[in-house]
Amino acid sequence: MDLPPHRRRDLEHRPWWHRAALENAPLGGTPEQRRVREEYSRIGPQTDAQLRELIANYYGMISLVDHQLGRLLAALHDEGLTEDTIVSVETLVYSVNQDKLVWAGMSETTNPSKVDAFIKELSTGAIKEMKKAGLLVPAK
Repeated sequence: MDLPPHRRRDLEHRPWWHRAALENAPLGGTPEQRRVREEYSRIGPQTDAQLRELIANYYGMISLVDHQLGRLLAALHDEGLTEDTIVSVETLVYSVNQDKLVWAGMSETTNPSKVDAFIKELSTGAIKEMKKAGLLVPAK
């Protein structure tokens, strides 16, 4: 995997919570919970190997969310709850190399009485919009 060419923490151009997460003391919870949050939320600069592992874990989390959404929709279907349920899915595409959000999309709020149709519509719509934005190109 290609790594980002830059390794700076550009906190001036990020939402306020980026700086707050790095510089402020955690609030709430027990003293032990605050200690753990402070200790583990202050990640220093990474080596190339560490950064590759972080990115791989991030992609793995995306895959897990996708899998769990499928399980949730299937469970709603199996329990006969799709007629009384509304689902909306938001997708954000963040470029590690460009260090920015490059695309965001949200499904229409829908009643997924047919889980397969909902997933197909969601996937087709996201792919179409990402192609239009130049984020997906045909394989050569």
